[in-house]
Amino acid sequence: MNVIMNNPGPAYRRATMADLPAMQQLFVDSILRTCNNDYEEGQLLAWVSGVEDTRRWESIINSQYVMVCEVDTALQGFCTLKDGTYLDMLFVSPTAQRGGIARALYLHIELESRRAGAKEITVDASITARRFFEKMGFTILREQLVERKGVHIKNYKMCKPFGGDTAAGRR
Repeated sequence: MNVIMNNPGPAYRRATMADLPAMQQLFVDSILRTCNNDYEEGQLLAWVSGVEDTRRWESIINSQYVMVCEVDTALQGFCTLKDGTYLDMLFVSPTAQRGGIARALYLHIELESRRAGAKEITVDASITARRFFEKMGFTILREQLVERKGVHIKNYKMCKPFGGDTAAGRR
């Protein structure tokens, strides 16, 4: 007898505190393996050191709107919305890149931002993520240098105003 296993695909849900270790690991893996063409090793190591700030991570779960994506019960991505208007984090597993997870997570967050009555959504996008956000309809407000552990890391303050358009971004 042949048994066919259905792969239901990605599942999206709100994060819980139990997701925190997997989110932190995905944060580190994503930065080190996805952003290494755009940043030097010292910048990457300074950036991932943010995983050590346990209080900040717990605060993210407790005070932000956090969506996660699972495939076969393994965390493949997460996205966070702070105060209804600021996309704080969007990370996808290096093994799940270019599979639509980032776009789906972003659209969940944008919908929540609109529900909260926001007129726009902003993000501090890495060099690596800049093109993704441009495709989602964001424009660059300014280039920035942020400091982590004495190391300067370039990113972009970006914004997407909500007019009468629908959540989708440019295709």
